Amino acid sequence: MNWFRGRKMVSLDKKDKEFAEAALKQIFVKGMVIRIKSDGPDSFYLYFSLKHPSNQSQPWLHIEDPKWTVFDQAVNFHEKTITIKENTMSIDSLLNEEVVDIWLGENMPHLYVAFQTGKILSVNGSHEMYECWQAGDGCRQGEEGLIAAVPGNRIAYWTP
Repeated sequence: MNWFRGRKMVSLDKKDKEFAEAALKQIFVKGMVIRIKSDGPDSFYLYFSLKHPSNQSQPWLHIEDPKWTVFDQAVNFHEKTITIKENTMSIDSLLNEEVVDIWLGENMPHLYVAFQTGKILSVNGSHEMYECWQAGDGCRQGEEGLIAAVPGNRIAYWTP
């Protein structure tokens, strides 16, 4: 837990959820998945490129939980429908997809990423022993903003 020393741990109350969602939107909306890197059987990174050429950051999303789903479309999409057996598409199907929206679950820090083609990536955000996902804005030189779903249905975030 030394990794979280000096960082703010918050519960998923309305104010903190809104702050985290606003930060995630600022980091990822209009970004495109440009690279996917496996980091183990249930762990991978998605790297994003932003449409602003002057921006030198490379936002990233690290998924460490096996409970994720890529829905083909958002039709009849509800938070309660997520199970690992419902993976309709591989994570590779998100390559070159543009993010149009991103949000968190109502009571738990489940992560939902909507893409221009209608695909939705959903990632479990609830585990008692480890962080299910982390997201970073990719800024260099120790100035990176980070958000993570941490044990106990909480969100940890820190800004430069």
